[in-house]
Amino acid sequence: MLEEKKGKLTIEDFKSILRYHYNLNSKNFLYGSMKNICMHSKSIISSETTGSFIVELIDRKINIFATGSSLPCLSIYKPLWFVDNRDLFFTEEKADLAIEYWKSQRKIIENVEKGKVDKDTYLKKRDEREKELFELARNVKNDFEKENIIKVAWQFE
Repeated sequence: MLEEKKGKLTIEDFKSILRYHYNLNSKNFLYGSMKNICMHSKSIISSETTGSFIVELIDRKINIFATGSSLPCLSIYKPLWFVDNRDLFFTEEKADLAIEYWKSQRKIIENVEKGKVDKDTYLKKRDEREKELFELARNVKNDFEKENIIKVAWQFE
């Protein structure tokens, strides 16, 4: 997949790669396969992608996009930056909040997997949110704006 786009990879390409499932029309979307990059814990292997991130470097500016939750195929990539505001991130002192966040996201994902939430509608909304967040990230001017975008991103999800 990388070879196909060599020299012209975009953030969208990396998201697609990290969300890759070998055959979406088979049970392997729900039950996993070693042929997948995005792993689901229901497979015989019992492994699961616990989170993923993409780093973009353009004109000496770094943008980080991370899921912060499991299964990139269903999670939102949110913009993150190294800013001087510890309240925006899960620190060691907030491990319980990080675990609660992960569990809440996992519950949403389980509802999609079980069909309690329409997958197509969910993915459409996810893609819309990501598009908005990526646009904000690419036009950010300073750390104050970065902090606000990080806050908005966590609220979106």
